[in-house]
Amino acid sequence: MSTKSLNNTAMKRVDVLSEYRINSATYTGSYGTVDSLNQYPNDQGTSPAKRSSRSSINTSPTVLNINNLPLPTNTKDTALLQSAVFILDGIKYRSIQHKIDPLSLSIYQVYHSRPFQWLLKGVLLLLLMLAFFEYPTSFSLSSDYRFRNQTWFLGEAPCGTTEAVEIVCLIFILCDCMLRFYLGGWKRFVRKPWLVLYAVMIGLSFIDVFISIAFCDRKYDPLPMSLAYTLRMRRYFRPIFFLISSTIMKKFAKAVALTLPHIFTVLVLLVIHMYVFAMIGLLVFPHPPDKAITNTTGIINSTHLPDADSDLINPNLNYSYYTQQEGERYFRTVADALESLLVLLTTANHPDVMMPIYQYNRFSAIYFILFLGIGSYIILNLLIAVIYNHFKGFFQNSLQSSFLRRRVAFRAAFTILIRKTQDLMKRSSQRNSYSHDHVGKDLVRELLQRVKIKESQKPLMYQKLETVNSQFISWKHFREVFDLISQDTSRRRAARLPYYTNVRVFQWFQFIIRHRIFAYFTHFVSIVNVIIITVELQLSYSESLSNPDSRLAGFNLFFVSYYVLEQILKLIGFGLKGYFRSIGNIYEGLLTLALLILEILALALYGGPLQTHAHLIDVTQFDIIIRLMNIFIVLRILRILAHVEKLKILTATIFELIRNLRGFSGIIFVIYYIFALLGMQLFMDVDGPSHDPTLRMTCGTYDKLRYFANNFHDFASSLMVLWDVMVVNNWFILLDKYGTDSFLGNWAKLYFIAWWLVAVIIFVNLFISLVLETFLVKWEAVHRSQEENPPGEYEGREGEAWERQATQVDSQISDIHNLLRAQLVEPEESRIMHELQRHHDLMLV
Repeated sequence: MSTKSLNNTAMKRVDVLSEYRINSATYTGSYGTVDSLNQYPNDQGTSPAKRSSRSSINTSPTVLNINNLPLPTNTKDTALLQSAVFILDGIKYRSIQHKIDPLSLSIYQVYHSRPFQWLLKGVLLLLLMLAFFEYPTSFSLSSDYRFRNQTWFLGEAPCGTTEAVEIVCLIFILCDCMLRFYLGGWKRFVRKPWLVLYAVMIGLSFIDVFISIAFCDRKYDPLPMSLAYTLRMRRYFRPIFFLISSTIMKKFAKAVALTLPHIFTVLVLLVIHMYVFAMIGLLVFPHPPDKAITNTTGIINSTHLPDADSDLINPNLNYSYYTQQEGERYFRTVADALESLLVLLTTANHPDVMMPIYQYNRFSAIYFILFLGIGSYIILNLLIAVIYNHFKGFFQNSLQSSFLRRRVAFRAAFTILIRKTQDLMKRSSQRNSYSHDHVGKDLVRELLQRVKIKESQKPLMYQKLETVNSQFISWKHFREVFDLISQDTSRRRAARLPYYTNVRVFQWFQFIIRHRIFAYFTHFVSIVNVIIITVELQLSYSESLSNPDSRLAGFNLFFVSYYVLEQILKLIGFGLKGYFRSIGNIYEGLLTLALLILEILALALYGGPLQTHAHLIDVTQFDIIIRLMNIFIVLRILRILAHVEKLKILTATIFELIRNLRGFSGIIFVIYYIFALLGMQLFMDVDGPSHDPTLRMTCGTYDKLRYFANNFHDFASSLMVLWDVMVVNNWFILLDKYGTDSFLGNWAKLYFIAWWLVAVIIFVNLFISLVLETFLVKWEAVHRSQEENPPGEYEGREGEAWERQATQVDSQISDIHNLLRAQLVEPEESRIMHELQRHHDLMLV
């Protein structure tokens, strides 16, 4: 190469370096202008000429900063794109095992974008909702067979309508599966059992829906085994699709599966306990061999009972007679005894189960007390302890693996940036002063600009980045910067609201409005108002709700006027910005606005409480307005919860459960969905009065109690029956009904017992465990916040102390992964690097 060409190349390189340095010097982040990459922090007061001379000097290769070297556009963009995707994977606790070429990453970003994921959730929700529209439809006002044709009824959908909607949903789900296959590749896809199951169920669902369409004209045939009805196994796959779509739900399911062996151990102890007492009951309470009894769970056959008066005058009645009555009703066979004791374990038939013998011998209660004391109060509570201990451990391990995923994703992004930084250093004379495990701050700044996170979260991350004095940051600092993603700075509120006026009188007025005494006074007025409403409704319910001249209408006018004045004072005292900063003020303001509209409507239509125009306008609908007003007034009193220390922790726990335990709620929904479909399949024909005429007149039976609305005739009523059994009150009545009238006979009882075991013994106890853990975490977080920020510092300003503490707690417990964050440990570096080495595409970069 000639000397002239070398000089031209050198001049071009200097021009490119100078242009890049000028662009870097004018870089502006979300928090302000970064002054020349922090090389000259004291140059703000320096003249432009002096800075220009420094810039010209620094174009020399001997002092060139690595971050000022130009990167090839395509290489740099690809590196930042890969790093940004890995950072988002870490934020969302996703695996990085996917393709990382630019095209795949672009598709990957679209796939995990919020619109696409919301569309996927909407399709899954629509697919699940089809169970309410499909035959038999759930859209009738009553589920009771007696009123089904007399009340509103939507009617069955035309043949093929729901199947067509289902095909559209399945096509979208198939596209979702194909995208997962493309982004992960064949080897990664087949190694994930969830995805393999996903693909298999999609294929079977298509086959099943086409069979239903082929026999669609037979769907309404009276034959219970019509192909169009029985071959709908795809309905059982729908909740599985819903489960696979959520990572946290899969973690809950895995934790439950790992907990089941330990639950089974306690259940074995419970079965032994029941068997021992059942055998003792059979021996202690014998029954006459020549008599028969047709029920076992508390439904008494009146032919075996003595007359009430004859009990007192018949001298032949003795202890043996009463023991035989007890044995006939509850301990006739081993199966009957086990069933009676199982119902007694839930206390649903107590004390009925012991009354035949207890009315003659009070010492017989010792048997039932021992059974309940050991079974219900010891073994079942021991089961809660076992579930709490093991489920928390398994779930914590699952969250630990998610935490490892975040660290691996962050480390993958850091590794990509290290490699690009090393490529730059090869062209720099400062390569000897560069540590090979550091990344330039400029690349991290550009990464922060490119990664899709909330803008409110970026300033704190930029500030954390600028605390590093060097132009290179280590893995430790890189990790600390992106760990701030869990803290949302938009939720932070100032400790003190500034006065927006310099007038002394207005400052004193603002101080009074913001003081806690004013808050206590407003709560006192709300309590007085609710007490007055309670008294008025108790003394004259009809008069208060139907007469515009009633005392209640007058009180409502007075208190609504006060509430409007109170909100105006708060707007003046806090200022517009300070008023809307408080969620409590917004809540009160909306309720007050609704009350004002209703009061104006009532005055316009019916006049004031003292002078009414009821003779001109129909007042039959006045009760609707007055009822709504009083409902809003009662709801307004909930604002007090934020100012009672113990209550606000409990309410905060409830909100944490609602927000963080959506995955667990999804598991409950899946179980309900599957059992409801199975119940419809088994007991759809069981409806109306019992087949046994003697049971129709027996006290305490399904027919006598008129439980006809509790049936499996459609999906909605099936869900309600499962809820009633989960509550366990009178569940033995349903147990006996379906055990008597179902074609399965007594085997039908296994369905209800299985549901009781799954819903009550397992999932209700799991929920109790999570409630305990959430409450303990919330309690510790609130008290830790109180220790760091004593209430006395803010006690002079209404609501600010609690809101400040609640804000800090929210930043600490932002999702379910942070619920057990205190127990999580930082993964070892060797484990992180091992996971990185498993990523074949990353090793080729």
